[in-house]
This record gives sequence, structure tokens and C-alpha cells, in this order.
Amino acid sequence: MAMDLDNNKMVMFPNSKKVEGDNLPDYKGEGMYEGVKFEVGLWKNVSKAGSQYLGGKLSAPFQGGAGTGSGAGAQSSTISDAPPPY
Repeated sequence: MAMDLDNNKMVMFPNSKKVEGDNLPDYKGEGMYEGVKFEVGLWKNVSKAGSQYLGGKLSAPFQGGAGTGSGAGAQSSTISDAPPPY
């Protein structure tokens, strides 16, 4: 099932492929900023002072195949059920 993604919003889901000790994000999702779609990965972290926080990474949408993401040219506003490739 695909979800409509509103401009300047994002949606995150727990990463079902996460295994304790790996480098995969704890949460993954997609966002739309000013009409440009991007992927988001969030990791649970603990600061040196002991405070818990989420750190993240934004990237161009995965396009499949041997090429790279399409970058700023991505204009789609629908989220697919296919998991991002993290």
C-alpha cells in the first residue's frame, strides 16, 4: 500500500531488518521538502552526558539498479512499501 506524502512532512517506521549490533538505522522512512522527495534513516544514540537522542541521515531516493539516486530531480509524492536500501 502506498501513502500520500504531504509537502514539508516525513514519515518514519521501525526498521524491521535491524539486527542488534549492525549499522542499519533503527528507523527508516521518507520525506518531502519543497517538492523534493528524500529518504531518512534515524539511529538511537546516547550522548556522553547520558542523554538519549536520535541522529539521522538524509539521502536521495533509491532508484534501484546499478545507478545512484536521482537527487533533487525526484518529484514523486507517494511512499512505496518497498523498504529503503539501508
